[in-house]
Amino acid sequence: MPLPSFWSDQFGMRIQSFGAVGMGVESHILEGDDPHGDCVVGYLRDGVLMGIAMIGHADRAQHYRNTVSRTNAGVAEPEPAILTMRPEGSP
Repeated sequence: MPLPSFWSDQFGMRIQSFGAVGMGVESHILEGDDPHGDCVVGYLRDGVLMGIAMIGHADRAQHYRNTVSRTNAGVAEPEPAILTMRPEGSP
């Protein structure tokens, strides 16, 4: 399964994200401590790193891409029930 990701350059800053950040229920700053500067935020669910959002730290992008790929491979698969069509008239 391909790893969801995006990047954008905004006002001289590189913004990147890898993985399924929306599936995380906790967030932790992994690098950087200035809320107005470069930082890396990890999004976790049940202790599993689901995704990363980065501002700056472009030199660390490949590290985090690889880490997210290893830690949540297959976790973001859709539930089988979502893929199942119900016959007409069934509840």
